[in-house]
Amino acid sequence: AVLGREFDLHTAATLAEQTSEEAISALDEARHRHIVWAKARDTHCVFIHDKLRQTLLDRLPELERKELHLHAALDLETQTPHRVFELGYHFDEAGEWERALPYALVAAEQARTQHSLEIADQQYRIADRGARAADRETRYRIADGLGDVLMLRGRYEEAARQTEAARELAEGDVARAQIEGKLGELAFKRGDMKTAIEAIERALELLGKKVPQSSAGFFVQLLRETLAQVAHSLLPGLFVARKKPEGMEKALLIIRLYKHLSFAYWFKRGQIPCLWSHLRGMNLAEQFPPTLELAQ
Repeated sequence: AVLGREFDLHTAATLAEQTSEEAISALDEARHRHIVWAKARDTHCVFIHDKLRQTLLDRLPELERKELHLHAALDLETQTPHRVFELGYHFDEAGEWERALPYALVAAEQARTQHSLEIADQQYRIADRGARAADRETRYRIADGLGDVLMLRGRYEEAARQTEAARELAEGDVARAQIEGKLGELAFKRGDMKTAIEAIERALELLGKKVPQSSAGFFVQLLRETLAQVAHSLLPGLFVARKKPEGMEKALLIIRLYKHLSFAYWFKRGQIPCLWSHLRGMNLAEQFPPTLELAQ
């Protein structure tokens, strides 16, 4: 039960300090009682229902349960250190939060890239419990990652708190701009266009990009971007994809910020600011080889 809903018989026997014969006998009894299921020629076992597993866990004294989790984690760390999800979980359940941190953080970031949001949420929280004495960069990665996952799960209030915590830990203008952009996106999703615009404009300013402050300024800049788009359309060989992709991360961030700003402008400031922001981002994107930002 400590190992999870699915477990390996050999690992369970080691944890319970049983011989192979004793483990097989116990497994046969559990199968007979319809508690676990296992293939006839396989050591992989599964609890029939998770409530059965939870009942067994609840009957274990807390100290014994923690010791079993610790033994499981130490065995995994020695035998299969690549199983980061299980290592983070077992060290956390054993109360060894600092030892869980590196495994949980790797597991959380892996789950996030695979869009396993519930698992990523769980692992980021495990990492957070072990991060009290961690360095600034690690705490930033946790707060930023957890904020992203919570936003994707639609939990905007908690996502905003985590992203604001990440803002306090961010170092460098690019990292601060990324966080301001995410705060703007969160405000947009919550329907607060004024806060969204202010956050995204702060992000652009951190990256050295000024936004017009008047209707006349927006109109003049719109004409400029329109002429640039005409040039891109008539002479693509001179103006399109003329920059190399190396070191374009900052430029791509700026393009994404202009895209989000155009959405907020549409609802709050009207068509001309919206069109200016849209064309500005598109013209910048067309200077590089095809990217996801350009496709959007």
